Amino acid sequence: MNATETLKTTRTTGGEAATGRLFFLEASGGRIHSANADGSDRKVIVDGCRIPDGIVVDVKAGHIYWTNMGIPTKNDGSIERADLDGQNRKKIVPEGGTFTPKQLHLEKKSGKLYWCDREGMRVMRANLDGSNIETLFDSSKGDARPGTDETKVCVGITVDPDRGQIYWTQKGTEEGIGIALDFKGNRMFVTDLAGNIFSAKLDGTEKKPLLVAQGNLTGIAYAEIS
Repeated sequence: MNATETLKTTRTTGGEAATGRLFFLEASGGRIHSANADGSDRKVIVDGCRIPDGIVVDVKAGHIYWTNMGIPTKNDGSIERADLDGQNRKKIVPEGGTFTPKQLHLEKKSGKLYWCDREGMRVMRANLDGSNIETLFDSSKGDARPGTDETKVCVGITVDPDRGQIYWTQKGTEEGIGIALDFKGNRMFVTDLAGNIFSAKLDGTEKKPLLVAQGNLTGIAYAEIS
């Protein structure tokens, strides 16, 4: 089986065929796209977003969640939710509920959304319906928001619920923005601000472009959907 055939293969889970699907954000156009894992069948499922940056997929509940950075100099960031096809769109964290939300993590065990607030210089979380917004870490050390010190702004985030730990990144200089992993398929998907999506094995080998020049791309998520 060659690489192209492998990308198109569906997997069977619980008696149902599951198809790998990518969901990725176009910050420059304010759109959310969906495509097969080989880049085919690309479609816009949500538009009119305010500089979307982070995205996660909850396959079981049939939802996608994403962050809207808004205007970095203003306190008008938000988080939205929609069905996997983009329908039933709902704002769960209102504008101003977070300053400039970036990458997003869904932790089903605790029923929480975690995200980094860049110019807000914070790590934050909320319930899946947007209630009970909390600041877990504040790197501002008394600085006024919006923060401009790049050593204090937070960008990427992930959570290890078994160990009860949170990991996040401070802003860097690389162009790579979003990353999604397919452990079963031994592959990763990466976006960059030049509008490209690349796939590669988990060890970084066999890197190849799936889509190019698609606008300023930010977050990306991979899910297997029945």
